[in-house]
Amino acid sequence: MGGKEEREEREEREIQDPLTPEERRMYALGALKAALLIAFVFLAGLGAVILLMLFLWS
Repeated sequence: MGGKEEREEREEREIQDPLTPEERRMYALGALKAALLIAFVFLAGLGAVILLMLFLWS
C-alpha cells in the first residue's frame, strides 16, 4: 500500500516547477540578450575585416 502513495508523492514533486513564470521569462530574455550580444560582436569583427580588406586593396 505504501508504494502507491510514494509514487504519487514523487510524481507530484516532479510536476512542481521551481521557477515562477516571471523567473522563466527573465532566464529566456537573458539567454536571448547573450546570444544577440555575441552575434553583434561577430558582425562587428566581420565589418572590421571587410573595412581592412577594402583599405588594403583599394
